[in-house]
Amino acid sequence: MKRWRLGTLLLLALPACDGSGALASDGGGPEVPASDAGVSDFDDGGPASDAGVGGGADGGQAIDAGIPPGGEGEFDDGLDVATARAACFDGEDNDGDGTSDCGDPSCQRNVPSCCVGRSSVDCCVPGTIERLDPTGCAGVLSGCRSDGLVFTTFGAPAPTVTDFGDPTAAIVPGGMDTDSGAVLSRDLDPRAGTIRLTASIASPLESPPSGRVETVGVGFVDATASSSLTRVAPVTGLVVSRNRAEVLLMIAGEAVQRWPLEVSTAVTYTLEIDPTGRVRAASSPDFVAADVPYRVEAPVRAIAYGRTANPTPTTPPARLLGLTVTPSECDMPAALERFGAPRVPAPGGDGTWADGHVVIGEPAVVRYLDPSGTGQVRMALMVDDELHLAAPGAGGFELRSLVGEPALPPPAEAWAAAGVSDPSLTYRGDQLELYFTGWSSEGRGTIARAVWDEAMSRFVLDGPVPGLEATMTVGYSAASVFDREGVLHAALRVDDEHGHRIAIYRMTGGAEAVVGTVRTTSEDSFAFDRDEVDGPAVVHVGSVYRLYFGGRRGTRWNVGLLVSDDGLAWHAPSDAPVLTPSGAGFDALAVRDPSPDVVAGRVDVYYAGDDGSAVRIGLARAR
Repeated sequence: MKRWRLGTLLLLALPACDGSGALASDGGGPEVPASDAGVSDFDDGGPASDAGVGGGADGGQAIDAGIPPGGEGEFDDGLDVATARAACFDGEDNDGDGTSDCGDPSCQRNVPSCCVGRSSVDCCVPGTIERLDPTGCAGVLSGCRSDGLVFTTFGAPAPTVTDFGDPTAAIVPGGMDTDSGAVLSRDLDPRAGTIRLTASIASPLESPPSGRVETVGVGFVDATASSSLTRVAPVTGLVVSRNRAEVLLMIAGEAVQRWPLEVSTAVTYTLEIDPTGRVRAASSPDFVAADVPYRVEAPVRAIAYGRTANPTPTTPPARLLGLTVTPSECDMPAALERFGAPRVPAPGGDGTWADGHVVIGEPAVVRYLDPSGTGQVRMALMVDDELHLAAPGAGGFELRSLVGEPALPPPAEAWAAAGVSDPSLTYRGDQLELYFTGWSSEGRGTIARAVWDEAMSRFVLDGPVPGLEATMTVGYSAASVFDREGVLHAALRVDDEHGHRIAIYRMTGGAEAVVGTVRTTSEDSFAFDRDEVDGPAVVHVGSVYRLYFGGRRGTRWNVGLLVSDDGLAWHAPSDAPVLTPSGAGFDALAVRDPSPDVVAGRVDVYYAGDDGSAVRIGLARAR
């Protein structure tokens, strides 16, 4: 019996278990185009999206091949690359700089996989920098626009720009009973990279005259917040209060830390949202320092705001001398934006054929150049017990044959007596190849191969892969085939008397294990893959191999990730999954069977979502 059928029935039977004022532009890159059809654009930078290497170990996972003995130091002079790279995975601070393994800057600069999921300056690329500089301006702030600055002012009295003898003119927020200020109009995604805000703020140390309120705040608000703000409740921010002579760190609209204001001259404040789930604050002179665990999950906009009721025209109040916003682009594999509807059946097509089918899942996407040089995209998938092939259309994928006419006719052999599942596609030698699992009546899996015949519009069976045929004690399933250094490999699941695991096999002649265990169930009771790992899917992006896989705890499936530089030594960039159930919609209870799809260097992920009553294929697009 196929594993999806078991998983679906289990979810149905059990409850789910288990949160000239100027803004200058200093660079940035073009936005990656995306198809509004819901299928990623064809990327002709590489012929296929299944090229890659898989298999990983982390946090107590057994590994019997791959990671060599630890080196002397992280990329010390005189060490060969292999020895130095080994030092990035041995758990030691080999060079004595206070950091170890992928946390070491030298590893991040020299071992590409060390930068997956990290937000350091060595791992990220600066985005478009924005500067709010009041130099050369006077009067109302709304009149100070240049260099493509787009912002909206709010509040009454309106924010103004005045020269108080500082090195630059100063922005005075205005505001009396309500806040006043300016919101920058660009949306920033804190999930895709670090966002750093730097502001120069000056404030007298003595309290303002009786009845006056003086505060200046900078930070970030939700991108969907109304432009008619009266009281700013920042997602995170720093507020300088002249009345209290202190600086406040704000998170979710509440003050979480305070520091005495120590100088009346201009202070440079830094506020940073880290995509790994931290908010940091600092100042120069150094009297503000904070590092708070807080994950910002939605787009934000930068803001400057405050209240300066009845400021005198000559006495300097609390004021903002300038603001800079610097986003960065990092390789954050969990920065995925999922569509609200399945991709199969295609949202814009006739989806009535799907009515009554419980399982439409197990996607496997491949991109390739056909013999004419035309880019092609195909998806293999399961519709209940049938294996089908689909092509892009109507906002998703559409089957190339009717239900009841599968792309792979059911094999008549005993090794597939109980059906087939787990399709995987690759394109080699001008042929579209299918690898899949055949299930015996005893429930053991065999990996087999078939080749697409365009004239017959179906796959023609080649037979089981030698070395991956089920025995009385061992079964193989869920193979994801990929190219490693010109040799076909597969990441697959192995079940034997010891349990199950994900392993890497070389597929030349008779299949041979090259990494016997790259992932097995975790001993951590709270790990997302505590009870089962399955459905590996491998892709090679840039110089990093990535292995996506499904992990189960209780009845809840999530998608995890392992990364590697050579396809042999693997590690997890995070203990957390990269894709989790949405809690609502077609993927409310489970996400599994990932299929990475590389488009213009980004990695989108197709997956199977389960709401407890049906399984459907979704798409999570990289931000």
